Amino acid sequence: MGVLRRVPASARGYDVLRVRDFLARAQASLKTLREGGSYPELSSAEVREIVFPAQDGGYDAETVDALMDEVEDELAAAERARLDAVRGPDAVRQRAEPLADLIMGRLNRPDGRRFRRPARRRDIGYLAADVDALCAQLAEHLRVSEHPHPGAVRTAAFREGTGTRAYDEAQVDAFLERAQELIQLIR
Repeated sequence: MGVLRRVPASARGYDVLRVRDFLARAQASLKTLREGGSYPELSSAEVREIVFPAQDGGYDAETVDALMDEVEDELAAAERARLDAVRGPDAVRQRAEPLADLIMGRLNRPDGRRFRRPARRRDIGYLAADVDALCAQLAEHLRVSEHPHPGAVRTAAFREGTGTRAYDEAQVDAFLERAQELIQLIR
């Protein structure tokens, strides 16, 4: 695993103890999967979902996030290999197909109609134009790439919008989570 940098004591970074604990659990999970164990402590999905609290003088968020991406990729590859070894060569495809149908169904919708709007007109959501642009990029990436990479999904950032110019954040976030899961399955 990579080297983690700390930020100055006057700056906010990720909680050092929480990051160290999580990385120890991640290493144990990778070891379990590499050795053929069936129940690792962490899954690639749990790595995607982790949120570390902040602390003064903590670990630099950018380096931790990059390391988390590497850990997620390693766990996902080990999970794919294990699924293939235990259930056979069609298992990954059988798991990916319904997910791909769901993702492509959403991506193939017209701009401005891919997701629901925020519950109330003044509620803040993600600017629909930004989300639609990412969806177009993701659709093209999935159509032409044999080995898609989750980078665009991982680093997605959207401006805020309200009313008819916005999409509901929770629904977009859930979609991006599923899209990343699909990409990890088919890489």
